[in-house]
Amino acid sequence: MSFCKAENKFLFSEGFLFKVLKEDEMCKRIITISNAQCLRGQSAIEFVQKSNSYKPSIWIKEGQRKVNAKSLLGVLSLVAENGMSIQILSEGNEGQKAVDELATLIT
Repeated sequence: MSFCKAENKFLFSEGFLFKVLKEDEMCKRIITISNAQCLRGQSAIEFVQKSNSYKPSIWIKEGQRKVNAKSLLGVLSLVAENGMSIQILSEGNEGQKAVDELATLIT
């Protein structure tokens, strides 16, 4: 399942302008892991390298845990298991492309 909804909301704090996105306003893809090796070892490195090729922030969420998909330590800390459902989250048009392409690396 994949969808993207974005509204522009901004927060100004200490001289910086931040775009604020709620999780339900982000591009999202829900995936059930069928091969636990897809987020371990060399495959995790390839996933993180691909994540870093995109400009927007990308997150992986499993249950209440959310880790940065651009961080190898974060991705490895998920300890992927067969049958585990995860979400890949990002924002904007490039975010939707990133979510879709990263999902193909896992499935």
